[in-house]
Amino acid sequence: MKRYDIWRANVRFEDSPEVKARPVLIIGSAAYIIAYKITGTDRGDELDEYRIRYWHEAGLVKESSVRINKAIKLVKGDMIEKVGELDERDRLILEFRLMTLQ
Repeated sequence: MKRYDIWRANVRFEDSPEVKARPVLIIGSAAYIIAYKITGTDRGDELDEYRIRYWHEAGLVKESSVRINKAIKLVKGDMIEKVGELDERDRLILEFRLMTLQ
């Protein structure tokens, strides 16, 4: 797994113990895999959410947003399969957005 890979992973809901397979954007890995949730819900292109412009090229099946305010820790056993990787054009915009949040 490398930075900007998109994987399907078993992710626990924020407010319940329920687990759902959903896409995540890999940010880094060491003892844990650090990822951002990806959602199909369009909340706009706000500072804490990034609407993926090249979602199809990234291997996603529908328009999606990265929830950059929702970094999560995963373990290797949570990972199901690699979907694709974020397009270079989206990477550049996302990097700028992340620098703006710091």
